[in-house]
Amino acid sequence: MNSYSTLDNVAVVIRASGERTEQLCKSLLEDVIPTQNIVVIHESPFSHAVLRTCEIGLSYDLPWTLAVDADVLVDPVKIVEFITLAGQMDTSIFKFNPRIIDKLLYMKRLAGVHLYRTHLLAIAMDHIGSESFTIRPESYLAHQMAEIGHHYQTVDVVVGLHDFEQYYRDLFRTLMTHSIRHPMYLRLLYPFWQELASQDDDYRVVLWAYQTTNLFSVDAKLDAREFLDNMDDILTFLGLSEKSSYIDNITSQTTHEKVTDLSQDKRLLNYTQNLEKIRANPRRSPKYWLFRAGGGMKEIGAYIQKRASQF
Repeated sequence: MNSYSTLDNVAVVIRASGERTEQLCKSLLEDVIPTQNIVVIHESPFSHAVLRTCEIGLSYDLPWTLAVDADVLVDPVKIVEFITLAGQMDTSIFKFNPRIIDKLLYMKRLAGVHLYRTHLLAIAMDHIGSESFTIRPESYLAHQMAEIGHHYQTVDVVVGLHDFEQYYRDLFRTLMTHSIRHPMYLRLLYPFWQELASQDDDYRVVLWAYQTTNLFSVDAKLDAREFLDNMDDILTFLGLSEKSSYIDNITSQTTHEKVTDLSQDKRLLNYTQNLEKIRANPRRSPKYWLFRAGGGMKEIGAYIQKRASQF
């Protein structure tokens, strides 16, 4: 441990699926959470990961269970602030979500970090939805718990970085998933990606994924192990090779500095505000509903294809 405050009342479950940052994610958390309180799991489909998160949290029997996706680099200073604030809120609240800075969407958003009150996880286990009717089991669970009086709460603290330092194949897959969930917003980002592509090869891959998204049959599942067998050919076409697993020069201090700097980036703030406007004023934007409907049709079509292949 170093000079950071230590949280010994938290069990952490890192949900991994071969992410390049799996070990780095764990290392950053170890600066504020005792190592023995951190568990890494590799569960598929994602609903199983949510179930195991509940089981592990209950087995530790600590006040808090923190679920972190392995593609998040946590800022130790901010994660302590976030959990401290959550502890000051209504005890009936089931789940708390901070914000992260998303590299691909270039905004502050809710993703990859979920804080649960452990004593409510036993109830939650009866409300976990499967992928047969939801592509977002964790969000579904939060809504189900809210219906029985245990709500979820956003805490306006940026606790880390999402999709930084990832494999190209995972960035490609993630962008194609975003094309179903956030089609209108991606159009706003396209010029920004073009600007950065000459400086950062991650954005070259993102551009290619965006431009070719309609050429692939994608059912919006988030499991990288079932995605794009031909990724090496795509990277060769782009003149790239996959990143090595080794990541250098990223520490708790540098992560905190990057979170602090990006939180003040005017472009990031503008993109965050733009998406909030789209969501807040959907009736003013007919294109928004067309894109949403199109994304829904993609998802339904992919599901029907999958079921048909089982006959």
